[in-house]
Order: sequence, then C-alpha cells, then structure tokens
Amino acid sequence: LHGCSYQSVRITISGEAPAIGWSRNMLHSGFRTLHRSVIRRQTPFAARISGTLFRSETLSQDAMPLTQMQIIQSLGDAMSWFERELAWGVPTAELRHLNGRIGELYAALITGGQMATSVNQHGYDVVTGAGDHVSVKTTSMMTGSGHVSFNPKTLDSVDRVIILRINTDEMQIETLFNDTVDVAIGLMAPAGKDGKRNIALSKLLASSPPRTDITTVSSVEFENFSVQALETGTIHVFRDGELLGTAKPTLRNLAAKLGVDILNGNGNPYNTRQLGSLVISAIENLNRDAE
Repeated sequence: LHGCSYQSVRITISGEAPAIGWSRNMLHSGFRTLHRSVIRRQTPFAARISGTLFRSETLSQDAMPLTQMQIIQSLGDAMSWFERELAWGVPTAELRHLNGRIGELYAALITGGQMATSVNQHGYDVVTGAGDHVSVKTTSMMTGSGHVSFNPKTLDSVDRVIILRINTDEMQIETLFNDTVDVAIGLMAPAGKDGKRNIALSKLLASSPPRTDITTVSSVEFENFSVQALETGTIHVFRDGELLGTAKPTLRNLAAKLGVDILNGNGNPYNTRQLGSLVISAIENLNRDAE
C-alpha cells in the first residue's frame, strides 16, 4: 500500500465486518488500524493486502484457544509485517500496537500459554500453561534511555511480568525481563503524576550483560575490522580489537567497499544477520582469490 497514489483504498474483509475505507494518512499504519477496528467488533477477519493474507482470531469471552502452531504462524506473520513496515520507513513509534501483538504472541509461545481472551484484559495479557497471569510489555527502543509503564491498580491481577524488546537491527525478539511481579515491583520507580509506575530500560540492560560463552562459527579480517558470526546467528564487528555496539552501519560501509548489495531481491534492506553473512562470505572469497 505504501507509495499508492489513490486517495483511498477499500479492502474487503471476510466475515461479519464490512469493507473498511482507508484514507491516505492511514496507509502507513493500515494493518494496525484494521486490526483495531475489527477487534472492536470482536469478529474474526482475513484481509488480503498486497497479496499477503492476514488473519485474526476472534478476541471475545468465547474465543477458542490458539494451538501452538497457530501462535507460531501468527507470530511469523506479525514479524513479517513489522519488518515490511520498517522497510517502508514507518517509525517504530507508529507500530506500537503491532509491537504489543508480537510480544503477546511470543510470551504465549515461550510459556506454553494462551492470549487473554478479552480485549484490554484487566491487568494481564497472557495466561501461562501453569495458569499464571502475565503482564507483557514490548518495546523496540534500542537505547537504554526509555522505560516501560505499568498501572499499579492492576498489578494485583498479575503473577508474572515479561518485558521484551524487538531488536530492529537483527529482527529478533529479546527477553529483557521474565520474573515474578514482586521482583518487577522492586525495579519500579514511584508513581508519577500520571499514576503509572515505570521500569527504566537501563536497569534491565544493565542486568543482562552480553554472554561470552557463545561459540564463534566464522571470523574474517578486513582492513582494521574483524567480523564474527556466532552460532546464535548474531554478528559482531570489531574495530582495532574493540567490539562495536552497533554493527549495521559498519557492515554497510564494508559492503560498499566489497561490492556487496545491501538490498535483497525485493528492494528491502538486509537485516544485520543477513548483511553480516554476506560480508563474511565476500571477505572469504576475497581471501581465497588472494591465495
């Protein structure tokens, strides 16, 4: 839909919901708007957008539980849409609803649980396989300067708190916090003027130091840079022996020197892992040719 020159786009929704007209200023957050408007009707829908089919289960008191496979499929669809929106230049701040959806699906998956059956369920978002009520917070902020907020009036309905971050460089979901609500409350600042209690991301990042026991599966040298791929898929870039905090800008510069395209066949930028693998392969080929 991005780049569309039409003043409005009509998308036919299967199910009880009528077709929804989208104005131009809604296109950048179309799926989020569509998802919200249909959820308010509490009806299942399927929307075909640019050839891609998206489905949503009914979120009502009588909703059928999702199977683990359905959760996995929904999570994959949501992550693909999120990555596509970023490639179109949509700010992450405009994708908060999609962020939250991804986080809830991921939390349900890792806890063997289910999404809460009501829209805006009081206090919690996921019920684990063990029956614990979980409040899920998801951010895509890549710095430690932000925070996540909680309503203290609903914390008595929560057993556990999970805080996730969508790493937009590597397009992966990171767990910043997964513990009981009592531990979470111990990290919260006093309530502000808005009545909310916040946990600073800096506290969570400081408590999660990078692991050093992960095996390096490939490592190459180019000029004063070293590029390493870990067995987890993570890419590390060192300059003069010092690990760089953000790998992608340097990988792009190396790609330009090596003649590596930074866009995939669909014209979208490679993520850090993909670009790192291509850069490593290019340097390995360069070294073989030099032998």
